[in-house]
Amino acid sequence: MNITQLSTDSNFRILFGDGVTMVLTAIQFGFQLLLLIAYPFYIYVHKINYTRDQMTPLFPTTNHFYEVMKPVYLLFFCSFASYGLSYHLAGNNFLLGCLISVILTVSFLLLYVIAEVCHLLVAFLAIQKLLIYFFPSIEKYAVITQNSIYKNIRKVYLFFLMKDIVATLWFVSCAIHDYNESVKWRINMIFGVSTVFLLGAFIILNSVLIISSLLYVPIMLNVSKFSYLPSFHENKPQKYILWQTIIVIIFKLGSIPSTIYLFLNYSTTWAIIINTIFCDIYLVPLIIQISYLGCNKRNVNTFMSSFTLTKFIRVLLDIKRDSEVHPSIHFTDSSNPAFV
Repeated sequence: MNITQLSTDSNFRILFGDGVTMVLTAIQFGFQLLLLIAYPFYIYVHKINYTRDQMTPLFPTTNHFYEVMKPVYLLFFCSFASYGLSYHLAGNNFLLGCLISVILTVSFLLLYVIAEVCHLLVAFLAIQKLLIYFFPSIEKYAVITQNSIYKNIRKVYLFFLMKDIVATLWFVSCAIHDYNESVKWRINMIFGVSTVFLLGAFIILNSVLIISSLLYVPIMLNVSKFSYLPSFHENKPQKYILWQTIIVIIFKLGSIPSTIYLFLNYSTTWAIIINTIFCDIYLVPLIIQISYLGCNKRNVNTFMSSFTLTKFIRVLLDIKRDSEVHPSIHFTDSSNPAFV
């Protein structure tokens, strides 16, 4: 029996649907829980390292990621709150239901735009690290390029926003408008071309992210040549470089089970695209935060060495205690500046 016959069997489909739905729900809940847990620690480590991070060539990128996480979590809150209210209030109020639908649509649209731009920035960060590591002399040119990108970063966001707005309006128009038979075939053709274009753009963005994560492999292999140095065994830089690659690949693979499930259940192309979009909305912030937390020995030491609940709360809330003088803590880090 081939997989097509297997998927059409009614008993199997019931069992497959129930089992996979539970698994996919658990995976989604796990990602949401990780988002809630990771963010406070991400803020803590970033604030502790802020002064030193400013001296690194990658600071504009890491700082942009930190700043963009604020609207990301605000949009998450708005979408979840609206989704919860829709169960209790929207059913009895048409206008409120429409308002909640608009809030949900706008929230997820903006979240996806941010995810798309961050795809490119994460890929750019990997390329920048690779070039700076192997060709230190081009660091100043890499910094100039980086600064130019962030001077025009609003234009990048605007481009993706306009693209997604047009795609959303076109999709809704094709889905709800009753066109005449004489023009319906043209609409269907354009709709199909649009679907292929958007799916192609999605595949390209995700492929760029995965391929860029593999750029850390030659760096890791080069670093391993210095295994005879005592600092290599002390700091284990190859472990933190490998960590970044594994995080990207594992999280991106997290969307595969739900995609396969939809494919086997003969879902439409748009259903599969929307599913992967939702996965990206959750996964990209996680990739950014967890990669930063574990990307080098200094960040791990910052979190582990002097962590206390009191200090954690004070750092998160920006509460300063002038009456106490804390000694500076310095960590030895033999990693290349590209990994700071």
